[in-house]
Amino acid sequence: MTETSVRAGNSDVYGFLDPQSVQRSGQSQFESESYMKNWMQNSKRDVYLGVYLNGAHWQMVVILPKENLIVWFCSLHNRPDNYLKGIINSALKGLDDTPQPKSKVGARWIIVKCNRQKGSTECGYYVMHWMSTIILGSFKNNWEMYFNDVRPLESEILRRFASCGQS
Repeated sequence: MTETSVRAGNSDVYGFLDPQSVQRSGQSQFESESYMKNWMQNSKRDVYLGVYLNGAHWQMVVILPKENLIVWFCSLHNRPDNYLKGIINSALKGLDDTPQPKSKVGARWIIVKCNRQKGSTECGYYVMHWMSTIILGSFKNNWEMYFNDVRPLESEILRRFASCGQS
């Protein structure tokens, strides 16, 4: 997705969270918060895209630090778990340039009505589709307007993303 962002001329707008740095396994909550806070503080992007593996299911989060806003995507329409919400809210509270004082409530979360998967194994392709759509469309706001379709992705879209992972 970094290459897609560069080709679209958006590399200074979108940053990507390292999936291993925000998972429950292998990282402490403090390490995940520190990673996220430091990456956002140092890279100064407007939008951060991250994937989160919850059990065996890939989900996606979009973080807009300047707006103190998080947008949640899940192809099974699950809500974000408390662990992820906690590390993101804590990381945002720790940033120097967030609009909210540290004593204020955590970030605002939007759970979009995104495409819902039919099967049990295609969640990663849904995440890749959403990331690509956001980057190529230069989305930074109006999330509920652009992502308001719960229909499953068409087979040809899923096949296109499935072929990306093959050599």
